[in-house]
Amino acid sequence: VLGVLREANLRRSLETKIAGESLFNDGVGYVVFLVLVGLAFPTGDEHGSGLAGAAQLFVQEAVGGAVLGLSIAREIAAGEGGELVLANRPGGGLDAAIVLPVLV
Repeated sequence: VLGVLREANLRRSLETKIAGESLFNDGVGYVVFLVLVGLAFPTGDEHGSGLAGAAQLFVQEAVGGAVLGLSIAREIAAGEGGELVLANRPGGGLDAAIVLPVLV
């Protein structure tokens, strides 16, 4: 990821945020591993904090990843003179769109 970002000649601050998001995704893999260990050893003895602790870490990773991803999208949009628009999706969920100005 870092090599591709350097070749893209992005602003250093944006490159840092994207690299951080990539590392954050690696953290999700670790949490999935902990969930599996929690399923195998649900009491939380010497093998870790059990299923409850693994579930808490998973929720933290999922929410944190969404927040970080939206903040990166917002910065990219603002850097191009646009904005990130969020709206409730009918029936549940979230719609996210990047609105950019038209260049003539």
